[in-house]
This record gives sequence, structure tokens and C-alpha cells, in this order.
Amino acid sequence: MNVVNDKSKKFKTVIDRNTFYFYDAVFQEKYESHLNAIKDTLLVLKNQIENTSKG
Repeated sequence: MNVVNDKSKKFKTVIDRNTFYFYDAVFQEKYESHLNAIKDTLLVLKNQIENTSKG
């Protein structure tokens, strides 16, 4: 894959998902597990809140 196609694909992803694409290997290696843990905790909390409001 050439650089132009790669950048076009990344740009399309940003537009399609209304998000920002930034890749930093050092950041990912250092913080990815922490961010995933926070995301999982928030999803559990969301589900608990939804289940509490139903019952």
C-alpha cells in the first residue's frame, strides 16, 4: 500500500467515524491498557445504572 492510499484510508476513517486518528506507538504501548480498563469500567457502570433504573 502506498502512502497516498494509506492517508486517504485514514482520512476516510476520520470522516466516517467523526473521530480523530492519531497513532503514537509509545503512547499506545504505555496507556492502551489503562484506557481499555477505564472504558470497561465505564461500560459496567453504565449497565449497572440501566439495570437499576429498570428494576
